[in-house]
Amino acid sequence: MTTPTPSAGWHPDPEGRPQLRWWDGKQWTSATKAIPNRPAPGGGPTTPTVDPAARKRGNTIAAGVIGVIVLAFVAFGIFGGDSEDDTASAAEVTTTEAPAAAVTTTKSAAEVSASQAASSSRTAAAAAAAAAEAEKRRQAEAARLDPNTYETLGERDFALLTKNPDSFVGRKITVYGIVMQADAATGNKQFLARTAAEPMGASYNYDQTTLITTQDPSIIANIVEDDFVTMHVEVSGSYTYDTKIGGSNTVPEFKVNIINVTG
Repeated sequence: MTTPTPSAGWHPDPEGRPQLRWWDGKQWTSATKAIPNRPAPGGGPTTPTVDPAARKRGNTIAAGVIGVIVLAFVAFGIFGGDSEDDTASAAEVTTTEAPAAAVTTTKSAAEVSASQAASSSRTAAAAAAAAAEAEKRRQAEAARLDPNTYETLGERDFALLTKNPDSFVGRKITVYGIVMQADAATGNKQFLARTAAEPMGASYNYDQTTLITTQDPSIIANIVEDDFVTMHVEVSGSYTYDTKIGGSNTVPEFKVNIINVTG
C-alpha cells in the first residue's frame, strides 16, 4: 500500500528532532522552527505562520532590487559624473609634484679662491689702517716733543691770547716765565707761573698769571718756586680758581710738553 504524500507545510522533523521542518510538497527543506506551545483554553494570540517559500521569494526580489540600484549607481559614477570634476581630479593628479630635493651649493675652486682673496684683502686693509693710525700717533708724539713745532707769539698776539684763551685752544706755542707756586697745594701735575711771550730780564716783568698743567708728573718733578723756565705748551683754554683771600681768578691754562729751567 502506497503512503500518501503529505501536503506542503510544517511537519514533525523526520529526523526525530524536537522541531518542525517544512515539506514543500516534494521534498524536505532546510527550513525548521520550534514546535509552538498549545494556546491556553479560551484561545490566545498565535504567531502568524510565514511560508518559507514566500519568504524565499521575498528575499530574492529584495536582493534583485538592491542589485539594480547598485548597478544604477555604478553606471552613474562611470558615465553620468561631472566631467569638469573628473578633469579637475585628473589635473590634480597630473600636476602633483614630488617634494623638491635639498639643494646643495658647492663653490667652484675659482669662487673659493676669490672669497679667500677678498678676505685677505679686508685683513690687509684693516692692518694698513691700524698701521697708519699708529704712525699718525707716532708722528704726533714726535711733534709734541720737538721744540721746532711750537710757534712764537708776538707781544700783541700773546695779549690777545691772555684776553680770550678759549679762542686759542689747541695752539702750540713757546712761552717764558717764572714759577710762583709749586707746592703741596698745587699738587704734582700743575703749578702757577707768571708768563710772557718772550724772555724778561727781571721776575717782575712777567705779569700774566698762568696755570701750567701736565699729564706726566715727571715733566715738572724738578720744578720749584722762583725757577725761570722756558716752556713749550698747548693752549687748553681758560681756568678759574679761588684765591687765598676769598676771591676768584680766571687765567689762561697751558699744558706743558717740554720745560727747561733757565735760572
